[in-house]
Amino acid sequence: MHLLIENAAFRWYWLGRALTSITDSFLFVALPFAVFQVVGQVDQTALALILTLGAVPRFLGLLLGSLIDRLPLRGPFLGSIATRCLSLLGLVGVVWGLQHRPLLGLWLLGALVVINGLSTVMTTTATGALIPALVDADDLPRANSLTQATMNAVPIGSYVLAGLLIHRFGSAVALWCAALALLGSLLTGSRIRFPLREVRSQGTFLQDVIGGARLVVMTWSLLSVMLVALLINGLVALLNVLIPLSMSVNGAGAPGYGVFEACLSSGLLLGIVSAGLLPKGWPLPARMVLALSVGVAAFLGFALARDGSPVWLWAGAVTFGWCAGMATIVIITVLQSAAQVSERGRVFGMFETLNAVGMIVAPVATSAVSQLSGPATAYAGGGLLLLLAGVTFWVTRGHMHRPETEGLTAELT
Repeated sequence: MHLLIENAAFRWYWLGRALTSITDSFLFVALPFAVFQVVGQVDQTALALILTLGAVPRFLGLLLGSLIDRLPLRGPFLGSIATRCLSLLGLVGVVWGLQHRPLLGLWLLGALVVINGLSTVMTTTATGALIPALVDADDLPRANSLTQATMNAVPIGSYVLAGLLIHRFGSAVALWCAALALLGSLLTGSRIRFPLREVRSQGTFLQDVIGGARLVVMTWSLLSVMLVALLINGLVALLNVLIPLSMSVNGAGAPGYGVFEACLSSGLLLGIVSAGLLPKGWPLPARMVLALSVGVAAFLGFALARDGSPVWLWAGAVTFGWCAGMATIVIITVLQSAAQVSERGRVFGMFETLNAVGMIVAPVATSAVSQLSGPATAYAGGGLLLLLAGVTFWVTRGHMHRPETEGLTAELT
């Protein structure tokens, strides 16, 4: 906690990230029901389309990361937050004003979701490069742990509150609250004293882009954890398609979906805390395999529960959240240790780009598989992918400790 007391810049950053997590949780719960409200019915295809469009900007992560490595962080960081705030206000206007024009409303929702996604990628990529500039190297692990714990603790109540607001007042009110929280994040971000001089890339922009891709591809530790992150994010996208439909079928509705997201966030927090409680001698591959094994059990439970009691879906959310939380600590540790500060924009940008594959493919594949074979098949497929990832990670565990990045940084720059 001394970081929050002694480091004013990190304190303002941390407060802004807490407010951003409120925005994220409100948006996650409200967006599916905003789509249903604009379209006028529970439309799985429309929801999958909107979620897919929201993930498209992630493909630009490497380009944005290369740009951030070359620019002062203040402009990209604050500009992306302001743009995202305006996009959320636009969503409020669409939901309130175009309920009787579903086709136009759906297209405008898609456009605003793309803008929101682009702004989010810029903010996330800038954040990955900002933290090392705000704290000393020795404080970096604690700063990340505090930030991750906060961002997973705050939404526990926010998800439930968002569900209750949607149930009582509609999705537009929840989106309005999300925009207000993001405005608070913009105000706290403006109080950060950004470093006057930052480590920047020395090559051309194209060299940075190619070098960032090469760095990830040639470093198995980076590539492996990014692929696991891709899978986990894809499975979260799968749940974002299937769970709202299940809650609508079993009568739990928006409040039930809000509880589901709260359970998922609670599991994430438990996974992060558990990662810190494991013995220091536990190697990173063992931690990752443990996390993926728990994820397999979670998706087996989803497959068996299907559209039954929401209690089973909530229990599965806690279990899968624990898996994602434990895996997140491994992923962040590897990303930070395998790349230098001047490369982190590109590394985190490539991270966003690879995640886009899962975010794009999962909603489309989920919609197709669930319509053809039912939700249980989609859940079973997710569990099988987690099992294969765990086996692969364990078989290749020896590569996690190889100094594959030595000498590569100088060559790339």
